[in-house]
Amino acid sequence: MTQHDDYTDIEELLGVYALDAADAPERHLVEQHLLVCEVCRVELSQHRTVLAALSADMEPAPDRIWARIAGTLDAQQPGPANIIPLKRVSGITGFKPLHWAAGVAAAMAVVLGGAVFTQANQINDLNIRVAAQEQEITALASVPAGNPLEQAVTVALDDPGAQVATLTAEGTSGAMLIVVLPDGTGYVYQSTLEQLPDGLTYQLWAVIDDRVISAGVLGNRPNIVPFHIDPEGLQGLVITREVSGGVAQSEAEPVVSWFSA
Repeated sequence: MTQHDDYTDIEELLGVYALDAADAPERHLVEQHLLVCEVCRVELSQHRTVLAALSADMEPAPDRIWARIAGTLDAQQPGPANIIPLKRVSGITGFKPLHWAAGVAAAMAVVLGGAVFTQANQINDLNIRVAAQEQEITALASVPAGNPLEQAVTVALDDPGAQVATLTAEGTSGAMLIVVLPDGTGYVYQSTLEQLPDGLTYQLWAVIDDRVISAGVLGNRPNIVPFHIDPEGLQGLVITREVSGGVAQSEAEPVVSWFSA
């Protein structure tokens, strides 16, 4: 056997040795060679650097991955007639027990290739989601800011603790919608009541613990009007027609009303 063949055998064993998978004769063979060969010492160092990087960057392979590796090895193992007992070749420098190592390398190439493909897909999916979010943000930024009172009503209606009241009157089509938050903040946010002449106004009254309290003057054509009441003991809401500016105490008939059940 030539010196070149010996060197080739050692070079092939370096990867197995770096994996700490060589048996005692192989380790001895490699270690003796490393004492006199600087080239192989450098190559072994490179193998170990790659293995360290893989260990740091990759998560432990799932059981199904190892099953794939085992299946690949089983498929590449020679039949029983081709296996040479180790005790018959120990100490022979030309011994090449590398058929299984080649299988490991091939199987790992398949596994690592699959891992890279999976990571590429995940990165692609993430990029798609980020792009979609950026488009949504751009679209929202292009929408003019709404009326602050409209935004406040929207927030109030989304509050699970809010109470929504529909004020109506029998025999009429007029109605008024009011939302009251748990802290007593309220909004008249929709009205189908007819516009009143100049000099008149709609006035909101709250019935709390059997007392009628003025909650605010709404104007002669109510749109969105904020108000505040004590939410404790709220029994009902009433709208009346009054002179502009409102009154401290009403003697007018309700235009529309709502009372809790």
